[in-house]
Amino acid sequence: MLHERPSERAGVIAVADGKILRFASGKLDVSRHVCSVQINLWRISGERLLLETKETHLMRFFFPLELNCFLESAGFTSIRFGTFPEFDKDPDETTWNVLAVARAV
Repeated sequence: MLHERPSERAGVIAVADGKILRFASGKLDVSRHVCSVQINLWRISGERLLLETKETHLMRFFFPLELNCFLESAGFTSIRFGTFPEFDKDPDETTWNVLAVARAV
């Protein structure tokens, strides 16, 4: 998250009667460990705008020491952290998604 910061992304999705335009941008709040992602969608048919919507996703990001602390306080011991979906790969500073395996103590 800190190494590969959120960026602006745009895409077009073809649908039966037109297309959906999607634009997303992210903003990082490092002190709170939160990434705010704003998503804008427009559904278009021909030259007509059928629907426009916005949504904001607040995502908390964690560091390995925090995750271990949370697991231990909940009565678990960490077995492995791996990237998702490539679980055999160790997370590094470029990893956005992590899968944890833990055992109840």
